[in-house]
Amino acid sequence: MSDYDEWGIDEDEFEAAVADSAKYEAERGQWPAGTHRVILEYTERVPMQNDKGDKLNIRFRGDGGECNGRCHFESLNLWHVDGRTRSIAMSYLDKLVLACGLSKRPPGGPKDLEGLSLTLRIYHAKESDGKLKAKAAYVAPSQVKPSPAPARPAQQQRPRGEQPAPGAAPKWARKPAQPQRGDDGIPF
Repeated sequence: MSDYDEWGIDEDEFEAAVADSAKYEAERGQWPAGTHRVILEYTERVPMQNDKGDKLNIRFRGDGGECNGRCHFESLNLWHVDGRTRSIAMSYLDKLVLACGLSKRPPGGPKDLEGLSLTLRIYHAKESDGKLKAKAAYVAPSQVKPSPAPARPAQQQRPRGEQPAPGAAPKWARKPAQPQRGDDGIPF
């Protein structure tokens, strides 16, 4: 099974979209087809225009490379009145959670995903009116090809109350620290 199959992308459609991407970029000046590192910057529940429920709007911001600082927007119909539409949106949310490096949905909802980094695979699909639109597939960390890590300076302690760096896992998603035992065997 190829990466395309696992994430619901038709490989031929993706390759054709890559070929059309130069035209799309010239027309719209937006994201080129390919994989891009991003930070999930913002999520918001908003009512749909057709009164069929609410949707989750998601804003991603490019984190390096040729799309550094650019935004990409997605919407998931998580609160749609139709059960099939809702289940499709939930499956995309599950893929997004996996792409953020988490094994399950966060307890605080989509807001807890804000600030996490992930990889998007952007492709361009033709709309019914013939125009190209940028679409994204969420890439699981196991599918991202490793790149050499730059040398990092020694890690500094963060002052109490300061927010973690963008892309860092939230407190609830981190592995629990091993209890420290004193001479008396009490773990605190």
